Amino acid sequence: MQDNNNEISDGALSEQELRMMCDYFSIEPQTLLNDQAVFEYALKKRSDLYDLVAGYSEMAELNAEICHEFLSCEIDLSDF
Repeated sequence: MQDNNNEISDGALSEQELRMMCDYFSIEPQTLLNDQAVFEYALKKRSDLYDLVAGYSEMAELNAEICHEFLSCEIDLSDF
């Protein structure tokens, strides 16, 4: 089912994308690959999934910045 580039045989999904979509939709890889309707739906939602990943990545950076800004406050409080 995979070619030499580690992609699904129709070239539409890499192995990593397959795992990510299965995790996101809570389905088994066989279901995604063997049910044409499910596969097409997943492909249509691919950009939504990548937008979600990008959003979480941005939030991780913001959270790290916020934690860094408040670190000195936490250190001060730990002295009490």
